[in-house]
Amino acid sequence: MKKFIIIAFILAIVLFLLPYSVPLVLALATALILEPAVQHLQVNYRLKRTRKR
Repeated sequence: MKKFIIIAFILAIVLFLLPYSVPLVLALATALILEPAVQHLQVNYRLKRTRKR
C-alpha cells in the first residue's frame, strides 16, 4: 500500500509539472533547430552592412 501511495504521489507531481515543462522543451528544441540559420543571417547582415559604408 505504501508503494502505491509513493507511485501515485510521483505521478501527481509529474502530471502537475507536465503543462509547464512541455512548452519549455519545445522552445529549447526550436532554439536548437533555428540557431544555425539565425547565426548565418546575422553574419550575412553584418557583412552587407559593412560593405555599404
